[in-house]
Amino acid sequence: MQSPGELLPDVIDATNLASPEEATLQIERLRYLRSLLRDIGPDKRELLAMRFAGGLTSREIAAVMGKSEAAIKKQLNRIIHTLKEQYHES
Repeated sequence: MQSPGELLPDVIDATNLASPEEATLQIERLRYLRSLLRDIGPDKRELLAMRFAGGLTSREIAAVMGKSEAAIKKQLNRIIHTLKEQYHES
């Protein structure tokens, strides 16, 4: 299973971007997002990997982790909310 950071593209398709500056900004955004993913704890990264890289549902993750589906949904929501806040603070 891939980690969430591994799902981010290494190469930007410049044909969809208006300028070299836009491509540079996109690359910087991806680098920053990768750094945020590296900085969260391994348990949180594992949840994100199972959900987004593994494509598991909250119910399936709950079964694997031995937790309730509600607990997994809450954890995923908190992790994503925190990552969004950190990303937009920069």
